[in-house]
Amino acid sequence: MPAGTTTSYYILSVYIDRKVLGYSRDQLHEFFRERGIMTRKYFYPALHKQTTYKGKGMKSKKGNLSVTEAVSDNVLALPLYSDISKEEMDRVIRAFGEFTATI
Repeated sequence: MPAGTTTSYYILSVYIDRKVLGYSRDQLHEFFRERGIMTRKYFYPALHKQTTYKGKGMKSKKGNLSVTEAVSDNVLALPLYSDISKEEMDRVIRAFGEFTATI
């Protein structure tokens, strides 16, 4: 972070590109869930696919929302909150290392 700034501890999200990494956001989400580590499929489903907005004609200037859909399908929010302990952070880091070692 730049000097003089502070974090809000709101979201720590990662973009999981299956083509690059060889695993999906959903696989990582399930791995963490099985170990009792809560993650969120952030921005999911994409706004224009949610029941309230579906069929409302939401389109980008190019006529599609492919970037929105890619973000919605590939972003995972990792545990982060203002009083997260070092031990909890280490647990997430270890679990992530364990996951990537199995791929």
